[in-house]
Amino acid sequence: MPLTPRAAPKWRWPSPSNNSWTPSQFVSTAPRAWDEELAIDLVLSDERRRHRLTLHNGALTHRATDQAKSPNNAPGLSLALTKPQLLGVLAGKGLEGVTTEGDQALLTKLFSYVTEPDKSFGVVTP
Repeated sequence: MPLTPRAAPKWRWPSPSNNSWTPSQFVSTAPRAWDEELAIDLVLSDERRRHRLTLHNGALTHRATDQAKSPNNAPGLSLALTKPQLLGVLAGKGLEGVTTEGDQALLTKLFSYVTEPDKSFGVVTP
């Protein structure tokens, strides 16, 4: 299966034209992902930031650190890329030109668990 978010059902990342991405905009389909545990690092050289995406107990979490800071534990997959390359990956353009280390199948697995959240569900209300 190609590494593309378009391969997953009910999947849509934000339009790359807005030049932004926010992992917290999306939630895993928790019941299917309860037993899954994976970590993917996105090392953005142009921002000098390391973004760790972790799927654990059905929850997708994100944290960012300085690129030079080594993680305490190794991710299953690490992608070294620029923000435009990341937006290309999220738009389904594949991993051409992206340096990868680890199991690339984890990206497809993550895409299979993620759906757009229900905007009418108020997680935090005043």
